[in-house]
Amino acid sequence: MSAITDVSSLYVRLTSDEDAFEHIQIYHFDAKIIVGANENAVSFLTHSVKLRQRSEFFNIALSNTWIRRENGVAVIHKPDISPELFEEILK
Repeated sequence: MSAITDVSSLYVRLTSDEDAFEHIQIYHFDAKIIVGANENAVSFLTHSVKLRQRSEFFNIALSNTWIRRENGVAVIHKPDISPELFEEILK
């Protein structure tokens, strides 16, 4: 079996196993999105590629010229987006 086949097989298994994929996401993220305001603010740790694929806004916002980074993690604060709406975007 080639290395490409091995990686492809692993990707299929991980992305089809929701629990395993969520576990990986917790530890391997490159974006922190803070949505909501004040005491209703919620932080989401996620993958920038996932956001860029789903939203033109995040595609632009996560570009190297616009984004603020903390310890290598892109950080965006959007107080005008509700946590419930953002959770739907991530699904």
